[in-house]
Amino acid sequence: MKEYENKNKEAIIMLRDPFTGSIDFEEVARLTIVFSILCAFASAGAASEGLGVLYPYELLGDLMFNQYPSITIGSFMVVLMAYWWYEQFRGGYF
Repeated sequence: MKEYENKNKEAIIMLRDPFTGSIDFEEVARLTIVFSILCAFASAGAASEGLGVLYPYELLGDLMFNQYPSITIGSFMVVLMAYWWYEQFRGGYF
């Protein structure tokens, strides 16, 4: 059981360097490459089905802005409040 717990702890994604507190640009670059590869596969899959290269992104935009706009607005507000809360306490304003 201990081995399983240790493997889960290694899979945590940290965008901040634990020693300096600044952004870990190697992790950001790794995540950008992984996200780009996933987007390339999605575009290639849609293009091979005859739907067009931009079909996954058009579908995502349709879901976010036409079918479920209240969820999109609500999640954007929560993310914005969380970012404000983070910045508020990072500077020492308690």
